[in-house]
Parts: sequence; C-alpha cells; structure tokens
Amino acid sequence: MPLTTELRNPNSPMSQLLATRLPGLPAYALQDIMADLGPIAVPSPWRVPGPAAEVGTAFDYALRLQHLGLNLTDPTQPHQQGLRVLEHSGTNGIEDHPGTRLQTKAFVHTTRYWLYELQNLELIQREEADTKQTHILYTMAVLAAWLDQAYRRGRWPDKLKTLALAIPENRAWGQNMLAEPEMGAPLLHYRDIAAQVPPAQVRDLENLMHAAENPFSESFSGLDELLRTKRTVIGPTFQGSKDVGNADADFIHYGMLCDVKTTKAPQREWHNCLRQLLGYSILDYADKYEISSLSVYFARWGSFLTRSLEEVIEATRQSPDVTMASLRQEFMAAVMRNR
Repeated sequence: MPLTTELRNPNSPMSQLLATRLPGLPAYALQDIMADLGPIAVPSPWRVPGPAAEVGTAFDYALRLQHLGLNLTDPTQPHQQGLRVLEHSGTNGIEDHPGTRLQTKAFVHTTRYWLYELQNLELIQREEADTKQTHILYTMAVLAAWLDQAYRRGRWPDKLKTLALAIPENRAWGQNMLAEPEMGAPLLHYRDIAAQVPPAQVRDLENLMHAAENPFSESFSGLDELLRTKRTVIGPTFQGSKDVGNADADFIHYGMLCDVKTTKAPQREWHNCLRQLLGYSILDYADKYEISSLSVYFARWGSFLTRSLEEVIEATRQSPDVTMASLRQEFMAAVMRNR
C-alpha cells in the first residue's frame, strides 16, 4: 500500500534506485500495449475518481473470493485489520468514531458475523451462483473494500459511519454481546449493508467479474488446485515491506506477481504498474516467492499483460551488472543508511 506513496516521491530510495539503475524503464513502458489487450470489454461508467476507486478495490475482493480462495475470516487480511481499526476507534489517535461506543462495538461484531456467514455458505465455491447469491458476493466485496479503506486510512469511511449509526442502541443486548460475542444475534442485516451499496457499483462489478471468467479460467487450473498446492498467495507482504510502510501486493501465482487494475487508461498506467511490480520484487529480499514474471490484469479489457522479470531488467538496466539481486542489495543498503 504505501509503496505507491514511496514511488510518487522522486527522492525516495526506491524511486532513486529505479531511476538510476533501470533508466530505460520509461521508454520500455512507452511500447504500445493496446494490441496485446485487444478491445475494451467493460467501459467505465464513472466520471469522478471516488466511486471508481471503490469499485477497483471491491473488484479485487470479488476476484479473490471467486477465483483465488480468499478466506474472509483470515485476520491477516486488510479488511479484517480494518475492522480492528474501527473496533479501537476513539483510542490510538483515531477519534472519529460515530455514535456511542456500544454502536461501534455492535457494528464490529455484526460485520464479523456476516463475513463469517458468507464464508460458511461457501457461495464463492459454487460454479453457478444464483442472482441472489451473486448479489451477496458483490455486496460483501464492497463492504470488504470499505473496511480495507479504514485500514489504509486509519479512519471511518462515511458509508460505514452510516451503518454504525443505524444500529439501535440496545444496552442489554450490547452488554451480553461484549461478554459473549457468539451469543449476540446481529442487529445489522445484510439488507442494511446492501442498501448502502449504489446499484451502479454492483452492476459495474458484475460486468467486470463476467469479463474475468475466461481469462482467469484459462490462466488458473481451478480453485481446488490453487488451494491444494498453496502456490497462490493473496495479499502477499515481503521481507522488506516494513521498510516502505508494510506494502502488500495483490497476489502471486507460481512466481507470477500480479497487480489488478480497473483503470480506463492502461497505456498511461503501464509505467506506474511496472515500477510498482518491480518495487515489490525488490522488497522480496530473500527471494521467498521466486518471482519470475510481472503481470497486470487490466479488468476493463479482461486481459493479462505479462512480462518476464528478467526481460524487463535486461531491457531497461543501466549496465549488464544490474540484476534483481544487486537491486535488492542496493535498496537494503539505502534503507540502512536512512535509519
């Protein structure tokens, strides 16, 4: 996450490293990629950045749920960490919690309830979900995106404030819930969550997911195989993530480091995508993930754009002695100097 901030700063260690050791990267990124992507599949309906960004994050979650085996109850995932941020709002410098402390606790509990229920229903593993199940999937993906936003920004998103304030203050129930969380029935229904999700976002998600069916079916050999081999890592962090503020990528599959973008301007974003993927690769100091290729899934085109990591380095490096190993060593040295 903060790697993007690091890369926006031209004076940061990562930006300086890429600029000096891979100076050919801007020219490499100017190569026409549109022929590889083909025609656009899902035009963007958004004219302002806010809803477009929300859909982008929600699509990441829907994709991970339907194709990559995301466990919604995994406490290490950003949306679950977002719940913890909200749970402790009013403390640790987070002062903007809505309503009463009881409403905050009730919201956190009932949201965990619905995330758990969706996971148990195993809707994401059914090849042909009906319309209602699909709508639940997309709604929960948007909810996860809002929680993700809470984690990354350290504050309550407006839509979650509205949901928390909608919970009636029932102190008897609340006291019982705080003592025995599993005993409390949810005061926030799935319908209340769904009412906060704009229908246009659900339609856009549905179109993006439909466009993803073929490329993901062709690129991956099935959910069962992915989970059995454990060679797909969702939201990976790296040994060097702590050096740039706990950066996490989208996913890695058999050495392919992939970023998912819902941008409507892939050619313009290609350079930034390459820098970001190279940055993640550099942060994998001990080569834990054995990254061999860099890939961007451009969701509105329904296409992967993949390049060999070795090819990118060889085509853009300052001199033949620049390798991924040398880039990692140089970045670690720069981090140590700046401490």
